[in-house]
Parts: sequence; C-alpha cells; structure tokens
Amino acid sequence: MTEDSNKIAPIDFDADVMPKIVAALNKQKGYASFFDWPNKATKEKGIVCDLLEAMEAKGEQHGIVKVKSDQIDPPDCVGQTKDGELVGFEVTELVDQKTVEMNRRGVHVFKEWPPDELIAKLKVLVRDKDAKAYHGGPYSKIVLIIFTDEPLVRSADCESILHGQSVGHCKQISEAFLLLSYRPGLEAYPYVKLELGQADSILPAKS
Repeated sequence: MTEDSNKIAPIDFDADVMPKIVAALNKQKGYASFFDWPNKATKEKGIVCDLLEAMEAKGEQHGIVKVKSDQIDPPDCVGQTKDGELVGFEVTELVDQKTVEMNRRGVHVFKEWPPDELIAKLKVLVRDKDAKAYHGGPYSKIVLIIFTDEPLVRSADCESILHGQSVGHCKQISEAFLLLSYRPGLEAYPYVKLELGQADSILPAKS
C-alpha cells in the first residue's frame, strides 16, 4: 500500500453531500411525518422495534429476541424467537396521500377519518399485504404493522371504533397492529391489535 493510498480523499460538499441532503428532504412528506426516516430499512426496523417495546411496556409477551431488516422483501423485517423460529414483519403506512400533497403545496390541513373510512382503508392495506409473495422462511407467523402519524387518528377512538371489527380474512398474515405515533405522557407508543379472520390456508409454522 503506497503512502498516497492512505490519504483521505477530500469531500466535495456540492457534489457529494448536497445531493444526499436534497434526496432526504424530498422524501419528507411534511405531514404526518413522525416516523419518516431517509433510510427505508432503518425506518422499518425501527417501527418493528417500537411495537415490540410498546408491547413489553404493557406487559405483553412477544417472544422476539432479535430483529433484522430483510434485504429481499417482503417481509420487510425478520424476527427470531428464543426457540429459533422466524417471524416475518411487514410494515406499511396509514396516511392520506391527497392531504400530504396539499400540505406540500402550502395548504395546511388535517385529514378527517370517519369510522367507516378508517375501517375501509385498513381493510385495503391488510388485503394488499396479504396478497404479497413472502420470501424466505418458513415463518411461524407473519405480522403486519400499520403505522400512522395522522393527527386525527387517536388511540382511544381507534380502540372504540375497531373493537369487534374484523379488517380482513387472511391467508398469510397472522396478526396485524395499528401503531400510532408517540403522545406526550405515555410510556410507550400506543397501538391497537386488529381483528383478523383466517382464510382456509395460512403459512405453515416452522417444524
């Protein structure tokens, strides 16, 4: 190795740094952006860990000891239990795109979510994710996490609206959760476990 090869190459701010800053800013929605992060894999793994920590804070057992991003998704992340079983985690967002675009144009508005519209949107998200071809495995279960920072979607309202309300009959997804952004005064992120019906066939558990 020559002496020159040990030198650190100078950084061109305009050519090397500024494009990355601009790309990160362009990814920001400017609305319901609590969970936004420039790197998709980091964001998704963080959301999975947020849910697991919220479950622990409520005294619920999840059995996951390790989580990693999956380079060939779906699923977005893979968890491993203490018994070595694999759990697939798929992550998606509940957000109104029209409201995002209005805020980007400087029209600062919030999306109202009447109960029937919220339920209908959740059903679409669950249906679309259940139709994916999941790689890897075999998985003992696949968990869908629907995260949201919609300002007018509140955990207390969601618990009341979604109680006893099935949001889909799934062949692959075993469990689904609605994860809300942090609220002051709470120990952990609020979440609601969504009710699912099971179709005739689901992914087999790992033997």
